[in-house]
Amino acid sequence: MEPDFSDYVFLCVDYTGRYAAVFVQADDKDQAIRKLEDAGLEVVEDQTEEYDPEDWADDQSMAETGIITINQLLHNSNFVPFP
Repeated sequence: MEPDFSDYVFLCVDYTGRYAAVFVQADDKDQAIRKLEDAGLEVVEDQTEEYDPEDWADDQSMAETGIITINQLLHNSNFVPFP
């Protein structure tokens, strides 16, 4: 199964240097990067190819593979966005 091109997983780093695999949906890769940067994260690399679409199919799958959404990262974690 080919991944949906509107789904991306990027390795990102926060202001304190902590890393996370962040899931984002966007029209294209550039828009996905802008969303992450607008949220205050620095994008390190696109890791979409490293995951299967099933890895982000539901919350349980995401938790098992260590993927987090932007919303979860900013509101349910101790990540610190870049100013």
